[in-house]
Amino acid sequence: MAESPKKRGLMFVAVALVLGMVAGAATIYGIGGFNGNGSNAIQTAQSCTLTEEKKETLRAAVTGDVATMAIADKPVPLAEIGFQLPDGTQKTFADMKDKVILLNLWATWCGPCREEMPDLAKLQDKYGSDDFEVFALNVDRNGGSKPAAFLREIQAESLGLYLDPSNKSFQAMRSKGLVFGLPTTMVLDDQGCVQGVMSGIAHWWSDDAKNFVEVAMRELSAS
Repeated sequence: MAESPKKRGLMFVAVALVLGMVAGAATIYGIGGFNGNGSNAIQTAQSCTLTEEKKETLRAAVTGDVATMAIADKPVPLAEIGFQLPDGTQKTFADMKDKVILLNLWATWCGPCREEMPDLAKLQDKYGSDDFEVFALNVDRNGGSKPAAFLREIQAESLGLYLDPSNKSFQAMRSKGLVFGLPTTMVLDDQGCVQGVMSGIAHWWSDDAKNFVEVAMRELSAS
């Protein structure tokens, strides 16, 4: 017996729903994109490249306290993402080129951020230079004076105060599959490309973390 048009229509809708769920799963679980912690399918600009040898060197350095740092199979361009300085000046990560960046996303209401940021400040004190920066980006929506007061309170003032008061940068990074919650830490090469992502807290003043930073400074700089 031939199927009725109504039944065929219902079958078509069911197939479309299944295909949609499969496509969604491909996006969520990182088919063809980031592997490991914080994975997603990501389109990568041709300028974001890293040799397999350098990737393997970075992966060998993600051990112990930084073992959840996922090194990218396909690096992700971040140069167009913006941020704000305390005086209201608008910049993008393209302005940070020629410097390896350890980018940490944080908020004043984030308990784990409070725990790890003093260690990040110690990293900045030790390694901060023209070639490397721990870049702590606050994502409080319209946070006003709270972010600066927070850094003073936890004695992490050596971290620069970079702001995302509109949350546009956070959402843009989320759309790239880089952010799922706070804290999130990324390592960027000196061309503004994300080469690794970590979701969650880490002990950044540990020997494992310092070794990773030293390896990243060496492998992700063209100089």
